[in-house]
Amino acid sequence: PEAADLLGCSTTWVLKLLSDGQLDGFKLSQKAWCVSRESIQKNLSEYIQRVREHGRGRARSKFCA
Repeated sequence: PEAADLLGCSTTWVLKLLSDGQLDGFKLSQKAWCVSRESIQKNLSEYIQRVREHGRGRARSKFCA
């Protein structure tokens, strides 16, 4: 939950990032993970860089001009 708070996302999304290898961490127990703060900071930095270069990537509505 702390990683999700720092990233501004859900715990489900953090688990997806862990399984995809986009966050570094290890399993402490069946329900608990340890995620490095450096990995969180790196993930945030890469996200910010992508947004600056390409935008957030939201789908355009057919009603938008």
